[in-house]
Amino acid sequence: MTGRDKDSEDWVARLAGLLQEETQKKSQLIRPQGLTNAFQTRVQGQMWTVDDKSRQDFLSLRYDTQKGARELGQRLDSAAKHWLRPDLRTAAQVEQCVAMDKFLSLLPKEAGAWVQKQQPRDMEEAISMAEHLSISAWRFLTWG
Repeated sequence: MTGRDKDSEDWVARLAGLLQEETQKKSQLIRPQGLTNAFQTRVQGQMWTVDDKSRQDFLSLRYDTQKGARELGQRLDSAAKHWLRPDLRTAAQVEQCVAMDKFLSLLPKEAGAWVQKQQPRDMEEAISMAEHLSISAWRFLTWG
C-alpha cells in the first residue's frame, strides 16, 4: 500500500466518522419534525460499508514469521484505529462496536450475516432482529 492509498483510506475513515456524527446530530433535529430519514439511512449504510471493510482488514491480519511480532502489533494497532476510530467515537461507541461484532460472530453464521446486512443501529436492535429471526427463517436463509 502506498502512502497515497493510506492517506485516502484515512481520509475516507475520517469523513465517514464526521458524516456519522453529523447524521446523528441532524437526525435528532429531524425526527421531532417528522421528516423522513431516507438520507440518514443511506448514509448509515455507507458507514456500515466503510466500517465493515475496516473490520475485515483488522480481522484478516495474520502473523508472518518473516515480518515478526513488531510489525504485526503495529499493523493490528493501525487496523484497530481505522475500524474503531477512537478519535471520532466515544469510549461507549467503541465498546458498542466491539460488542456488536462479537455478538454477530456468535450467532449462527447465516443469522449473523442477515442481522449485519440489516444494519442495526445498536445492540438492542440487533438482539431484537436475531430474536425475531425464527429457525424456519434460518433454514430459508441457509437453503434458499
